[in-house]
Amino acid sequence: MQRATLLLVLLLPAIVLGDLPACNVDTIDFTTGNGQLLANGEEFLIKGASWFGFEEVTHTLHGLWWDGIAIADGLDLLKNNGFNAVRLPFAVDAVLSNPSPADSELIMEPNLQGKTMLEIMMRVVELAANRQMLVMLDNHRLRAGGNPPIHELWYDPTTSVEDVKQAWSILAQTFCSNWNVFAADIKNCLLYTSPSPRDRG
Repeated sequence: MQRATLLLVLLLPAIVLGDLPACNVDTIDFTTGNGQLLANGEEFLIKGASWFGFEEVTHTLHGLWWDGIAIADGLDLLKNNGFNAVRLPFAVDAVLSNPSPADSELIMEPNLQGKTMLEIMMRVVELAANRQMLVMLDNHRLRAGGNPPIHELWYDPTTSVEDVKQAWSILAQTFCSNWNVFAADIKNCLLYTSPSPRDRG
């Protein structure tokens, strides 16, 4: 199996097929009516996929390496198969440090070599917008690479609540003017650590 096949492995939960309504404005007005989600007054159904990589120590999308796939081609593959949203998992520490991935991780995107992680993420968001696709940002891990694995809570002894708030503040400031960044997963797989039902929240 080639590594490039890993980019479309996880569908977002509770989603159904649909197309983003044609929109010539810079914002989407999400409302509800008669039990339906509406975007700019039209029925709106979401079908999304996760494209992993920003949460790893490579600090960029999977599949951009040698013999992989360019970002535009990956998004076209999604769009042509009825997807209208993409979820981008990230790691808190990487947002705070904003490293530049190794050039070897960006063989399919030579113009992005030397760019920071957030600059590459912005390029993904812009290319998705060009295709009328939405983007969800997912706080997937506290530290890139999963060491330790996904933590039960949104903080731990080495990553404080303030660190997490700062990371989200950076992302909010970075993408506040991008109409298609429509959702934030505050914490992936939030779990409880207490046996008491009262404490499970």
